[in-house]
Amino acid sequence: MASFTNSHEYLSEQVWEVLTNEDYVNKWHPELRMHQLRDGGNIIFDFGNGEFHKLPIREFKEGKIYGFDWYGSYIRFEVEEDGQLLMTFKVNEVNEQSLRDLTGWTMISEAIDATLRGESFTFDKERAGKIRQEYERELEV
Repeated sequence: MASFTNSHEYLSEQVWEVLTNEDYVNKWHPELRMHQLRDGGNIIFDFGNGEFHKLPIREFKEGKIYGFDWYGSYIRFEVEEDGQLLMTFKVNEVNEQSLRDLTGWTMISEAIDATLRGESFTFDKERAGKIRQEYERELEV
């Protein structure tokens, strides 16, 4: 499991907006669609080629928490009253896919921070490679 805690000088409502409003989500994860953001709903992953996957929402509390299945793993966002964001990525099995996803969600955590600051985020392949190598060392893969 990996956890990312991001402290911000933003209101919890602002952080929730960045996590749930399509206009903001598109800046930090352009493939995600907030399809049915509610308990028992789902998020859509748009592959951009006409293929879509529904990602079931397993946890939801308006303005505070949402968690959803992510291809054998689990993503959970929790916004605390002080605006702090806790993002958790739970891996069921360490393999090639989960390492790629863990690296990607680490970068997404940074993209969310940039979005909150009103900045754009550019995916840096070199940085992603270094992050992945670190996870490989930590997880002894």
